[in-house]
Amino acid sequence: MSEVEFDRDFLARIIPKLNWLAIVRAARQLGVGDGLPFKVVDDFENDEAFLKKAHHVILEVEVITGSLECPETGRKFPIVDGIPNMLVGEDESAFDLDRYNLPKFSVSFRHENLSLK
Repeated sequence: MSEVEFDRDFLARIIPKLNWLAIVRAARQLGVGDGLPFKVVDDFENDEAFLKKAHHVILEVEVITGSLECPETGRKFPIVDGIPNMLVGEDESAFDLDRYNLPKFSVSFRHENLSLK
């Protein structure tokens, strides 16, 4: 986790653009979503406790090692040193994660929005 300066205005602009339910599910899967409501609270721009929780999950939590899994194909993409490798070689149909010795963590994604199983 990295510390990022709290910016109320930035959060007020970005939260309505996010798939909030996907953020909450991802946070809970990572074990950092305690206390996050499944829906954005009314008048969230003025709810400092909510904004601080959202700030932490959105800006300070990083996945350093793990994988992303496509819910449609089941294809896994490794995350190594915080960077997801989503490139597909012409000759590969499924990526062999065993060669990276990664933990059994997965986050699913769908198209442009992060969504979890």
